[in-house]
Amino acid sequence: MPGALKPDSKQQFRLHFQRSLHACLRRRFTLEEAFGLIFAETLQEVPVTPAEETELFEELVAWARGNPQLFANYSGELFTGARGPLYPDVA
Repeated sequence: MPGALKPDSKQQFRLHFQRSLHACLRRRFTLEEAFGLIFAETLQEVPVTPAEETELFEELVAWARGNPQLFANYSGELFTGARGPLYPDVA
């Protein structure tokens, strides 16, 4: 589209990562399997600075934790461990 603003590299990275992750999850990969691989592949596709990489990793982990749709069909242990609010009866 002429005149449309191009997203910055962080925004491009975010969009590419989220689209790719959703595609993997639709193919029945687990979030545990897909997250790191997709992050690494996205780094190759959308270059960002080391500082941006760190910021994006933390942001996308928080996004994944806060996105219940990603956790629909398997354990809630990703990034949280087996203890915590998802497992109140675990001492």
